[in-house]
Amino acid sequence: MTKAEKYIQDHTRECSNTEYTQGVYTPSYHPWLTPDQAKRAVEIAKEEAIEKACEWLKENVTYTHPRKGTTECIVNLTAFKEAMGLTMANYIRLEQTCECCPEQYWAYKGSRIIGYIRLRWGHLTCDYLPNGRQTDDDIKVLVKVFNERTDDQYKGSFDTEEEREYWLGKCKEALLNKYNELNN
Repeated sequence: MTKAEKYIQDHTRECSNTEYTQGVYTPSYHPWLTPDQAKRAVEIAKEEAIEKACEWLKENVTYTHPRKGTTECIVNLTAFKEAMGLTMANYIRLEQTCECCPEQYWAYKGSRIIGYIRLRWGHLTCDYLPNGRQTDDDIKVLVKVFNERTDDQYKGSFDTEEEREYWLGKCKEALLNKYNELNN
């Protein structure tokens, strides 16, 4: 079972409904994922496909040095991953924890939480967590990396998907810059 299949299996829930057929009410059950869970499953599948391609390249696109007898992959795997749209070093995944008032997210780099994003009372903030979030005390060590006021002082969620993508992209960029600054 792949990681994507495991994720789908672990997160799929049965949605029950009652259908009226030929004068009889019958319960029916349909598997479903939330939109965020479906997006994450696709991301996991994409990561797996690219990693499999890298493994194949390592094994099959090689050069054997005539004097040293060593075998090397002749493809720059980092450049390959970037060309495929996946750079694990620059990849930040968001997990929405609340949809509205405030709309908020945890930001992950790999399996580690590195940030917290929140839109509340027309104020979008993005905080970097230098130590991740192992305990509640770690939340007290936030480093503000992005702070923006919207026109609507009561805004607690984004109005459109385009607006959400734009502002979350800005937050991810700020988090990545802070991460690279502190880890390079």
